[in-house]
Amino acid sequence: FATPLTNNGVMYLRWADDNNTGDNPDQMLAIDNVSVSAYNPYVLQVSITSPAPAASIPLGSSVTISANAQESGATITNVEFYANGADLGHATSSPYNFNWQTTSTGSYSLTAVAGDNLGQSVTSSAVNVTVVFVPPTVNLTGADNNSYYLAPAAISLSATATSSAGNVTNVTFYQGTNVLGTAATSPYLFNWTNVPTGTYTLSAQVADDKGF
Repeated sequence: FATPLTNNGVMYLRWADDNNTGDNPDQMLAIDNVSVSAYNPYVLQVSITSPAPAASIPLGSSVTISANAQESGATITNVEFYANGADLGHATSSPYNFNWQTTSTGSYSLTAVAGDNLGQSVTSSAVNVTVVFVPPTVNLTGADNNSYYLAPAAISLSATATSSAGNVTNVTFYQGTNVLGTAATSPYLFNWTNVPTGTYTLSAQVADDKGF
């Protein structure tokens, strides 16, 4: 056909009798209302499977963006990943994953674009996520709460600390507002010695390389 047919189009057929004579015109038969459908046998599809929609992602963390890409009759050559339209990176083979290192807080629209060896491409539906700031955390694990020691005491202080936005640089131990000591590496430990008789309130504070 000179003119391509479209989905749900109408095709008209006409038959002519070549055995006409001068006295008889061509015998014509017209057929209308014939519905036709056109389809692409190479259906390319892509969707983001992770992270989940509306996920909250800690600033500074590495999150895996995963996509499911399928096609019949052709070969997927590349899946490109985007955040708010900015190209993050790509994967050329299944599983189609990319590790996104979050560097700024805010709302992000994640999409994936799959391409094949026929030059076709398709864009996934967007998955919207939020990158949030999570302050570093510290937990005083020793000494035990309401514990007793014989004065002059030696008390071992310990803590665990994490930072999703960066790296923990130190943990400082306090008695009230007084600094007892600092530990720069994990495990975060400090030995408080020659502790006189009394009741004390102990705490720990964490700092990271992002200034928090």
